[in-house]
Amino acid sequence: MRPRSYWLRHCITGFALLPAQLAAQTHYPIGFIGGVSSADFRGKDVAGGKSSTGLVLGGLIHLELAGPLTLEPQLLYVQKGGRLVGGGVTATFKMGYLQLPLLLRLELPLRRVSRLALGLIAGPALALTTSCTTRLEAVSYNPVDTGCLGAGASVRETDFSVIGGAGIGLGALALEGRYDLGLNRIGTGSAAGDVKNRALLLTLAYRF
Repeated sequence: MRPRSYWLRHCITGFALLPAQLAAQTHYPIGFIGGVSSADFRGKDVAGGKSSTGLVLGGLIHLELAGPLTLEPQLLYVQKGGRLVGGGVTATFKMGYLQLPLLLRLELPLRRVSRLALGLIAGPALALTTSCTTRLEAVSYNPVDTGCLGAGASVRETDFSVIGGAGIGLGALALEGRYDLGLNRIGTGSAAGDVKNRALLLTLAYRF
C-alpha cells in the first residue's frame, strides 16, 4: 500500500486544480446525494464488531475531463461508527463526519438501453469529525449514553480514506454503492488501539 502522505498529497493537488477545471468548463452540473451507510470498525484491536447504520447527505460538482472520464468533488455528511467489546463492557460508537471525496468517474454507456450507463468511481477522501457519541452497556448496569470523551475515548479530528464503487446512471439519476476504507486510527494518544473506520454506502444522486 502506498504511504498515507502519497494519497494526501494527491488529494490536495486535486482540490488545488479545481479552479482551473471550473474556468475551462462553461457548464458543470451540480447535484445532490442522499443515502444510507452501514459502517463498522476494522483493525487488530477490534473484537465483537457490529455494524452501525447511518445517513449520507450532500452535494457534488461534475467536471468533464476527457471522453467518459470526469472529476467529481463532493461534500458529504456521513454517519459512521461501530461496536467494541472488552472487559465485560460493550461500547457502541456513533460518529458524524463532514467528508470531502475527490472522485474520478468513468461512465460507460450501455448501448442496448437508451440513457443507461455503468459508472465506476475511485478516489481519496478527507473527513472532519463533527460528532461522536457512545452507549456503554454491561450485564449488571443500565445503558449509559455519553460523548466519546466521557467514555474515555479521544477521537481524531480528521480521518482519511480511499473510496471505490460502481453504479448505474439513468439520465440525471445515479444509483451507486461505494466502499469507504479508513486509513487512520480513529483514536489518539498512547492508549489508542488499532481501530479504523470502514463503511458501505448506498446512495442516489440527482444532477441538474
